[in-house]
Amino acid sequence: MNNWKKSLIAICVMQFLGLMAMAQFMPFLPFYIQSLGVQDMSKAVSWAGVIFGIGFLFAGLMAPVWGNLADKYGRKRMVLRAMLGSALALILMAYARNVTDLFVLRMFHGLLGGFVSAITALVIVLAPKDKVGFAVGAQQSALLAGVIGGPLVGGVFVDVWGFRPLLLCSAGLLIIGVSVFYFLVPDDRFLLKKNEAGTIFDNYRFVFKSKMLSSASLIQFLVQTAFMCAHPVLALLVKVLAPESQQWGILTGLVFGVTAAAALFGSMIWGRLGDRRGHVRILQACLFGAGLAFVPQAFVPSVMMLILLRILLGYFMGGVQPSLNSLVAHGSVPERQAGVLGVTMMGSLFGNGLGPVLGGFLGAVMGLRAPFLLAALLLLVAWVISRWQKEPAPVGVTVGEGVL
Repeated sequence: MNNWKKSLIAICVMQFLGLMAMAQFMPFLPFYIQSLGVQDMSKAVSWAGVIFGIGFLFAGLMAPVWGNLADKYGRKRMVLRAMLGSALALILMAYARNVTDLFVLRMFHGLLGGFVSAITALVIVLAPKDKVGFAVGAQQSALLAGVIGGPLVGGVFVDVWGFRPLLLCSAGLLIIGVSVFYFLVPDDRFLLKKNEAGTIFDNYRFVFKSKMLSSASLIQFLVQTAFMCAHPVLALLVKVLAPESQQWGILTGLVFGVTAAAALFGSMIWGRLGDRRGHVRILQACLFGAGLAFVPQAFVPSVMMLILLRILLGYFMGGVQPSLNSLVAHGSVPERQAGVLGVTMMGSLFGNGLGPVLGGFLGAVMGLRAPFLLAALLLLVAWVISRWQKEPAPVGVTVGEGVL
């Protein structure tokens, strides 16, 4: 096995643990908010949107900073910093006294967290150019595998032990992930080229002068805004669709888990198709399919129908991120991969922040089903933008073959 593949496997194991830790508690934040004294449905939806979004907003503000530091001082260091910071934030969130405490701690979480862009940059540097789609797809698969397991385990945990022990369990998984990553992934500092990483503002200029990178960042923003619109209302919609059930945690975990499982399956298929047939073409197909899949979710009569439509949505969403990451890889240079990814990831994180706020507001004002229609509209707008994107020219240079 090539050395870059061995490192990829180790990174994927760490990413699985890290994302499982995150996915264990995020879907159930509305239940935690209600347990902190916010019992009114519309207020709980509004608070859920704000608390979902504020962490991602601060993560978006910090993404270019952490990305630039990763290019200067090493991606591995930034991953370790983010995972340890996230673990500390989750431990503190487990002891929140009220919803205001939770809000402040989510801000803290956003400031310190954010390891996906540094990991993605490391994977792109290690993989040969003609295998970037496969490598990013493998990384995305590990991410999605964690997102699959997290809600399922978290749902059982919430129903049996409650939310506070779940947060402590998530922090423990992050610490295990830190240990795996620290001991099994070599330091990448020797790959860095002195004085070539540039400044944060150099990375901004680099991205916004490139039509490919700037449009990829805009599409990232729209996609994540759309996808996260429904997150604050999904758990509460499950309650409405199954009022007699007392296992809302398990049902909510299942809704989130099957979405991620379908995305895992889709990412493996779409990633390989992108390497052969072009990432822009795959991106366009997936954006259009995901947009259509959101529409009937606004009218579901049962949890089972919601689950089936979330499977369809996940399958198409699984092809979006690998395609976008591959376009970013083609449009940037190795010595500033993390910095460029940090800027383009900023669009994704701002979308993660704005989406829940919009969804929470719409859910409180127009009902729990309205955010799904907004999500469909945003994805179709992203599809229209992608129609102007040109396929990048094939690059014959191999990057990082056998380095680690």
